[in-house]
This record gives sequence, structure tokens and C-alpha cells, in this order.
Amino acid sequence: MLSPPNEYLTGALGNGEGMIDTFELATLRKYLNSCLLKAEFLQRPPLPKEAPNQKGELDFIAGVTEALRDALVGAWADPERPVEQARIFSEWLLRNLYTGLFGLMHLLPNPEARGDGVEHIGLDIGSFFIHGMQIRGEKISPDGVERRRQFYEWLDKRIIGPRLKANPETITSVTATIVSALSDSVRIAKDNPLVETVSRITKAGFYIDLPARVRDAFELTPELARWLGVEITEIVPACGQDFVAADFWPQAEEAMNGRKAAVRAKGSEVECELRVSANGPTDPPAVLDVVDAAGEVVHHFTEFFDNQ
Repeated sequence: MLSPPNEYLTGALGNGEGMIDTFELATLRKYLNSCLLKAEFLQRPPLPKEAPNQKGELDFIAGVTEALRDALVGAWADPERPVEQARIFSEWLLRNLYTGLFGLMHLLPNPEARGDGVEHIGLDIGSFFIHGMQIRGEKISPDGVERRRQFYEWLDKRIIGPRLKANPETITSVTATIVSALSDSVRIAKDNPLVETVSRITKAGFYIDLPARVRDAFELTPELARWLGVEITEIVPACGQDFVAADFWPQAEEAMNGRKAAVRAKGSEVECELRVSANGPTDPPAVLDVVDAAGEVVHHFTEFFDNQ
């Protein structure tokens, strides 16, 4: 098992603006590069029946991934370490050692069957956020920004942003990893009422600290949202705009009953009128028209009742 290299990082700090490439760090970098570069350098399943360890060196691959993740999170978790120093450590780890599962797909069994790796990237990035919960958020900077939030901002800028430019679908896999972990927390907490309140407070603070684009991509179940104290606003998309469902559907019912109905899109002051152009839920299907201020039909729902 590889030990987290934080002690080597601390000894390699330069004048506060970067890292010195010490003998220890250079050796660690070269060793890992030589081990992880080519699949044939490590013993991987399937192995001959007479091999004493049928898993080969998969534990080494898992250990490297976990140790580097822990080292990066640990750089921020130490309350005695200044934030700028944590950033320097993180940048060095990201540029020189960190690969994640995605970077080691060629070493895993059946790599050709693992698709484009989006699921692995989601696990990599999502685990950073989950393990980042241990950063308790001591306020150490002059403006009082919490330490964990600064770590998440760094992740957003240095890892999530570039990854989404390469593949926007990555965010779905990232949030699925986080939601799965939170859902497990709910189940565990409910079995232990003594810790449920503390757990809810901790997880709600974690949710608030997440970068906005991560929170916006969440698909929370109603139960998990209630547990976190998060209000879910259901959206009805139409004509390139979003309507709040709680506002839209009551007005749609008014229109279905032959009464005048109008609704504003989310964040807009412009009202759209709702009209029914064909009554009856099945034959013919009810058609609800969204009409703009100029009287033009800009959207219609051909299966109105299925959208409620």
C-alpha cells in the first residue's frame, strides 16, 4: 500500500510560490509512472491457476488511487496548513501523480468493455466531494470563506470545468456518485436516531458548499431533498423557457376549464397565455397552447394530461 506523500510535499515547499523537485518526489513520480504506464508491467487477472494471488496487483492499483485522493484531500483537511499551501500541494499532485480510475482503465480487467470512461470519471470526481466532507470548514482566510468551500471551488475550476468542456455528460455521473453516497447516509442515519440530527446538519452543510453547477445538476429524490432541507422546484420547459410547475399547472387547469389563464416564465416578467385548442384527454388528445404577447403560439402540449 502506498503511503500518502504529504510528508514529502511539506519538505519540498520552495519560497511559497511552488514546489522544489526533491529527490523523494522525483523518485516517487518516476516509480509510479513506470508502474502505471503499461498494462504488462503489472500482474493482472486472469492469472495462471498456479499463481498464489489470483487478484494479481489490483490491490496496488486501488491503493495508488486511494492514496493520491487522500493526499489531495488531506492537503486541505489539515487546519494548520494555509490555503495557498494546500493549493500548491494540490497543483503538484494533479500535474505529477494523480490519475484516478479513469487514468488507470488500461490496467483494469476487461478495459475494452468499460466504455468511454464517463462512469469512472464520475466516481473519481464524486469521491473527492464525498471525502472532502472531512474538511470541517475552519474559517482561516481574511474574508472568512470556509476551507472546504475553497477546496470545492478549486475542484470546480481545475477538474470539473476542464472535464465538462471535454464531455458535458460527465456532470451527470459526478452527481449520481454524490447522490448515491448521500442516500446511503440517509438509510444509515434512520437506523440510528441518536446520530440522525447531526448527520442531517453535516450533510446539509456539505450540500450548500457544493459548486453551483454541481448542485444544479442534482437529481434528488423527494425523500432525500426533505432530509437535506432542500426545496425542489419542478420545472415545465416550453418555448425555450422554464415555468415553475407549481404556477404552471393550476393555470393550465383553468385553461382546460375554459377560463382565462396566463403564467410567467421563471425569472421573467413577460406573461404567456394558455389556451386549449382541442378539448378532451384521449380522442382527440387535449392540446394546450402557450401563446406569447404577440398572440403567436410558441409551444403546445399534445399530451397535456401526461405532463402533469
